[in-house]
Amino acid sequence: MILNERFGMFVELFITCLVDIVPFTVFLLIWLCTFTLLYSVVGANSNESKTDFPDVDKKTAYFLSTWENAIGNISPPSFDYWSNITDPKNSA
Repeated sequence: MILNERFGMFVELFITCLVDIVPFTVFLLIWLCTFTLLYSVVGANSNESKTDFPDVDKKTAYFLSTWENAIGNISPPSFDYWSNITDPKNSA
């Protein structure tokens, strides 16, 4: 029973909107997981993730960093991991 026709239209619009959001959310999560994996393999943001998210494990910190980039809080990746490996002072 619909109490008010306009409210019924609102409910229908809301349900349609939620149904249409599902494919986008799935697509976004797949891309987030993909870029999280790529960042962790390349070693990007390894030091920044530790300082930005000190109470979470490394994989979650990478995911949160990727999430921040996805929603617009862009931070350029740092490759300190590779700089430390190729630094002649660190190779003993």
